Amino acid sequence: ISRHGQTRAQDIAACNMVLNYFSRQLGLEYDAGGRIAASGKALPGLLQALNALELYQQQQPPSLGREYFEKHLLPIFQQFDAPAADMMHSWCLHLSQRIAQVLSILPEKSRVLVSGGGAYNTFLCDAIRQASLAQIEQASAELIEQKEALIFGFLGLLRYLGRPNVYRMVTGSSHDHIAGTLIEAFK
Repeated sequence: ISRHGQTRAQDIAACNMVLNYFSRQLGLEYDAGGRIAASGKALPGLLQALNALELYQQQQPPSLGREYFEKHLLPIFQQFDAPAADMMHSWCLHLSQRIAQVLSILPEKSRVLVSGGGAYNTFLCDAIRQASLAQIEQASAELIEQKEALIFGFLGLLRYLGRPNVYRMVTGSSHDHIAGTLIEAFK
């Protein structure tokens, strides 16, 4: 998100990590199309606990990797004795509210491209559309599948050009800097 001439990015929530955790409890790698989540029901107590996470009051939230999931999210889910579908349904509703809140700084009807693995989760994307005033659009399958390779290629290009590829406002680093090593493969 660019605000006042400053580029800023941050993790909003640990989207697929939570959904995949519950899918694996059901013997699946992931929730194809969000069908399991769609079949569940909302758990108001879980939504309340998730919305109260300290993370959402932080000016620059941390990266939401596995460590965050295991330390902060999993204990919340473990407090509820509910079917995986209900947990997933509630998580998708929570995500849609969080994403809509972050998008609320954009002008109404702004176009937002969903390009992560969650873009394949129809239930989640529909919930985001209902919660947000932005126009939520799904990226092409090609972009979704190749996004990580494209990003790392771009970071490499920035390194090659001698331009910063690590931004303080994005990573929490102490300053913008250039990272990575160039290796000449062919002479």
